[in-house]
Amino acid sequence: MDKMLQNEDAEIGFIAGPVDVTKYNAEFFTSHKHCLVINNSHPLALKDKIAYKDLDRQPIALEGRNFKPYYNNMNRFLRAGVQPIILLETTEIALTHKIASMNKGIGLSVDFQAWSNPYPNTIIKPFEDIECVWNTYLVYKKEKIISPEVDAFRNFAFSWLEENKDNLFKWTTND
Repeated sequence: MDKMLQNEDAEIGFIAGPVDVTKYNAEFFTSHKHCLVINNSHPLALKDKIAYKDLDRQPIALEGRNFKPYYNNMNRFLRAGVQPIILLETTEIALTHKIASMNKGIGLSVDFQAWSNPYPNTIIKPFEDIECVWNTYLVYKKEKIISPEVDAFRNFAFSWLEENKDNLFKWTTND
């Protein structure tokens, strides 16, 4: 999306944060929690919440380097002194769930994906860190005046989100 916006092949887009505010005007759109998909027989399945240190030397599957959540999560691991074993980097988050289902590793996911695509023999666990989130933003190029059509879409998107917020994904726990 970044390249499309910079080349003006797209006027507006949704991107995962962080956003380069020197290049884009950005409006917060949604936030979702990163979570873990864990095989029921794995010892971490017994915990209510997962700390980063719990993942030290654990095999994990996650979205790859082409996605901002990869860097968001890897930076959190580095700050916590955690070195997970990267079993798999993928472009398809459902594959991380399958890895967990097969008990080959822990799948790093995002809440709405994990809950909407449950795999057999797995449980979904949140991180202890409540700041471990995937924020999305509606962005458009700095110094660019958006067209009336794009402005209408922008208004529609935010209105739709406001009207439907009670029907959107929510964790089934008190988190």
